[in-house]
Amino acid sequence: MEQTIKDNYLNGVFYFTNATDEDFKPLWNNVEYTFSAKTCKPIIILGESPENVQAIRKKWAYKLAQREFYKSKTYNEMKVMGNGLPPIPSDTLLQPWIDQCLSPLPVSEPISKVLPKQDIPLKASVAVDKNENLNEKFKDAPIQTIGQV
Repeated sequence: MEQTIKDNYLNGVFYFTNATDEDFKPLWNNVEYTFSAKTCKPIIILGESPENVQAIRKKWAYKLAQREFYKSKTYNEMKVMGNGLPPIPSDTLLQPWIDQCLSPLPVSEPISKVLPKQDIPLKASVAVDKNENLNEKFKDAPIQTIGQV
């Protein structure tokens, strides 16, 4: 049976989508969460109820929407019209960005590939006690040079 994208998100976990080209790093309880650009990640916050996680998710979506508004062409146009007064975004201007954060991107599987093994010849070293003199212990060892001097 083929699973739809929607089925993948019906597991009781809230997701946050960062559809922008820049990482988003909100704070909650002195913990920084990183949502990489163009990704959809689950939000797991220990000690928080599902209701609180949903409220936090919406708050972060609003903050991301504000960040994107202040970088937008609309903001610059409003700033010119207001004779230098900073424009205050309305909820209707922010709504498209908020909706983007709360609707998940398609679920995908990680891509992995097995790389060829490399054998690196290593020489055994000498075990040294913390009270031993390193100069005495390695006085007969050859001095290795790295590159040309």
